[in-house]
Amino acid sequence: MPLSPGQIIKGARASYRLLHPLKGKTVFKAEILGARDLTQRWAVVKTATGSLERSALQREYQTYQNPFVAESPFIRSLHEGVGDMESLSAAHVVGVAPPCLVLEWMDTELRLVPSRAFRGGELPKHVARQALKALWVLYYIDSAHTGICLLSWWSGYSDRANRGLDVNLNNILISNLNSPVPVVKLADLGMVTPEGFNSQRLQSPPCRAPEVWKNQGVSHASDIWSLGVTLVHWLLGKSIFGARDKRVEGLTEAYCIAKLERLVGPLGELPGDLSVETREEFRMAALLRDMDMPPPGRGKLIDVRSLREELEEIQDPVVPPGLIDFIESLIVVDMEKRPIAHDALKHPYLDISSESRNGVSVVAN
Repeated sequence: MPLSPGQIIKGARASYRLLHPLKGKTVFKAEILGARDLTQRWAVVKTATGSLERSALQREYQTYQNPFVAESPFIRSLHEGVGDMESLSAAHVVGVAPPCLVLEWMDTELRLVPSRAFRGGELPKHVARQALKALWVLYYIDSAHTGICLLSWWSGYSDRANRGLDVNLNNILISNLNSPVPVVKLADLGMVTPEGFNSQRLQSPPCRAPEVWKNQGVSHASDIWSLGVTLVHWLLGKSIFGARDKRVEGLTEAYCIAKLERLVGPLGELPGDLSVETREEFRMAALLRDMDMPPPGRGKLIDVRSLREELEEIQDPVVPPGLIDFIESLIVVDMEKRPIAHDALKHPYLDISSESRNGVSVVAN
């Protein structure tokens, strides 16, 4: 049965009174009662009812069993699993409370933080540092954050079955926002995927890396790309990558590829073993990329400039040049030239020289 307000979930570390839903009837804010070793007042209780959601919840629980993930201060903590987590793979039984994950409560998510108030200060540095450290943990265990889920944070893509879950504005969580050192953590580990997974094309179209468009699989490199895109979307307050502004019928994938090339330049040669369907997407993208809006004089069908120009146009306040440089260092078309998290942390904008000299521990603050 789904969760409901007022319900009490009894775990080994505490009991949890459900307060109000955060997502449908499966994710709730909860009050921690009678805690044995938990100091927070609030928690997030998360369950699943649909088969794909149950698989994702079980995968999230299993990912947390890795000690590098469980002990990382850069990833939202799992307090405990309540119920038989192995039974998540079985069909849901009507009238029986499903297993739950009890997760660390965080104050807000990056999506809800206005960039205007913070982009000229230290917050973008904190967000980038901590997200990169979280991705370094996943890289260390040969995993990518990206996967497939039923619903995506991006509502502009109509194919619900193939929406991806990336590093994005919804799963970068923040507490103590106005403190000198806000706490920033990465969440949503239910879609963590083995490095190189290529059985189907992953990532949501706005955050999809060039190599993923070419059906070369997801990796740490594609996570780095999606972090760069996430920072761009936060600064702009809207999705500039993807097909949200599409003005043609169909051709969603081709439009996304065409816009990507308008923003960052050519995506390079296509692999020789690319499918006919994907080659057709790239062929149509080449036509859309430079197409004019009818009638003549109305401008381009895809009305964007280079990524740097788009970021430099933001005013009141402007985006610091160092932040633009840092974002461009992440959004590199050639995945072989894109930095891994450890190297991205050395960028001058982040100003973490001591960590650059000493290396970055996957569990250290």
